[in-house]
Amino acid sequence: MRMDAFIRETRCQTPDIVCIQEMTKGMVNMMMMKEMWDTYTISPYPCDAPYFTVILVHKIHKEIRFERLPIPSNMHRDLLLVHVNDMVVGTVHLESLNNARIRSMQVHVISDYLKQYNKVVLAGDFNIWDGGEVLTRYLPEYCDDGKGNTFGKYRPDRILVKGVKGQNIRKVYYCVFSDHKGLRINII
Repeated sequence: MRMDAFIRETRCQTPDIVCIQEMTKGMVNMMMMKEMWDTYTISPYPCDAPYFTVILVHKIHKEIRFERLPIPSNMHRDLLLVHVNDMVVGTVHLESLNNARIRSMQVHVISDYLKQYNKVVLAGDFNIWDGGEVLTRYLPEYCDDGKGNTFGKYRPDRILVKGVKGQNIRKVYYCVFSDHKGLRINII
């Protein structure tokens, strides 16, 4: 049900780039059966991970390059990036549960790697419940204009931007079948 709603909304909105966390091989197969590959290039994914991140890039963008950056993790987490035009878009699902120390290390590794790029959009489930002090410490040049909660009374899901103007960061409610609400940003 969740994937059907997601696919329906994605087809309706036709965004340029979609960042997804907690994907499984079965979910990717469902997207392929729904002919999402006609419109989107789907990032490669690790065959040995139980779940992973995926980025969809609209096929109007011809020159793209995907890469995965390993980050410290006990839960198969990494940073997935796509290079498109003069911008880098990344998605991440940071360590869950009581792993604040590992999340801090993950953000530090991501920050160090992304310093080489001037225009960055970083989206995902940061699993940060404390107001984001670790993000402020390691990613001070990033803007987080998102408002509102995406998981109960918390906001672990964020879109951070550096070197680009983001407007209209808002929750998208097509993920009501999930435990998190989606976010959308328009880049100008």
